[in-house]
Formats: sequence, C-alpha cells, structure tokens
Amino acid sequence: MHSFYLEAEYLGLKPVLTVFPTCRDLEYFQKYKKYPYENLINLLEQKNLRYINFGPIIMKKSKNNFKILYDRCGGHFNIGGETLVSKVIQEYIFETNLLEK
Repeated sequence: MHSFYLEAEYLGLKPVLTVFPTCRDLEYFQKYKKYPYENLINLLEQKNLRYINFGPIIMKKSKNNFKILYDRCGGHFNIGGETLVSKVIQEYIFETNLLEK
C-alpha cells in the first residue's frame, strides 16, 4: 500500500486508501471494543497516508445495526452498504478538496 501511495503521489495523483471492514470485523468490534485491523490503521497514521476507515463510519451511520448493510454477514455490502460507501467517499472528496489542483 505504501508503494502504491508513493507512486500515485509521484504521478501527481491524490491517493486515498480505503479500509472496508467485513461484517465479522464489526462483530469483533462490538465484542472487544476494538477493530481487528487496528494495526493497519496505526501504520497508516504513522506513515501519514490519507485513508478512510469505514469501520467507525458504518457503526455510527447504522446506529450499530451494521448487519443491514451486508449480504448475510459475509464480506460484501448489499445495495444499502454500497450506497453508504459511495456517499462517504463523495463527502470525503469534497470535504478535503481533492478535486482542486
């Protein structure tokens, strides 16, 4: 990821990494109050890479009823989940002025 990020920046792009939790990741969070991928988030923070962590966003926007955003409690979002993801990415792009040169 770091190599991709640096290469994208070298090419004049504005990369944004996305961390999509599985439904099982969010079940883990509910039980242990931490995400199983926290080491990854910590690494992204240390490297000062731009990213979106969808775990907290999904928990907040679904009011902890995250299972409604997944097909069965598998790894893929349903239409509601995909809609949420697209809206969050759109908001992020505008809030961080990524479209400006």
